[in-house]
Amino acid sequence: MRSANSRRRSGAGAGGLFDVVGREGYDTVLCHGVLEYVDDPAEGVRNAVAALRAGGSLSLLAAGVGAQFYVTSANRTDAPWTYTTESGKTIADTWNTQYSQGVTDLTVHGPNGFVRRFRSPGKTAVPEVTARHNATGGTLDLTFTNAGTTASVTLVNAYGGARKTLSVAKGATVTHSVAVSAAHHWYDVTVTSSASTDYVRRLAGHVETGTASVSDPAILTY
Repeated sequence: MRSANSRRRSGAGAGGLFDVVGREGYDTVLCHGVLEYVDDPAEGVRNAVAALRAGGSLSLLAAGVGAQFYVTSANRTDAPWTYTTESGKTIADTWNTQYSQGVTDLTVHGPNGFVRRFRSPGKTAVPEVTARHNATGGTLDLTFTNAGTTASVTLVNAYGGARKTLSVAKGATVTHSVAVSAAHHWYDVTVTSSASTDYVRRLAGHVETGTASVSDPAILTY
C-alpha cells in the first residue's frame, strides 16, 4: 500500500500540495492541517482526490475557522451591521427598539446558507425558539419556550414536509425535530405564532452530518 502525507505549509498554493506525488498513484492520502493554509481549499481537495487510485481513501482534517455574520433590519435605516467571531467563541449584542417603534425585525446572514430572522412585537410576550443541528440524527432540533400566555406556533419548511402546529403553555418548554434529509439536509423553516401577527422566526441553513451532500437545491445553477 502506498500513502501520501501532505504536511502543513504556510502560504502554500492549492495546486502545489501534491506536485511531488503522482496522480492516481496512492491507496491512501492523508491531508491533515493543510486546507486552512491554502488559497483555494476546494482545489486542494480535488488535487488530493486526483492522487488516489480507484477505490482509494482520503483523510481530511482541518482546524475550525471563524465566521462572519451580516445583520440587516427591515425597519431601521442605520443597518447593516457586521460581526466576526473566532472558532469556538460567541458574540453578543443588544438592540434599542426606540428607533423602530418597539418592533424588532432583524435578519442574520452567515456562512453556508445560514439565515435567522427575528421579528417581534414591542410589548407582547411571545414564544421563543432556538435551533440546533443534530449531526447524528440529521435533523433540525427546535426548542420552544414561552414567557407569555399559552400560544400556538406553526412551522412551515420551504423545502417540503407537512405544516406543524404546536401548543406552548406559559412557562413550558416544548421540543420538536424537523426532518430535513429529503432536501439533502437543507432547511428553511418559518415559525409564526398566535401570540402576535408581528411574530416571525425564520431558520435556514444546512445540517452537516459528515456525509456527502449537494449545493442548496433552491439555488438554480446552469
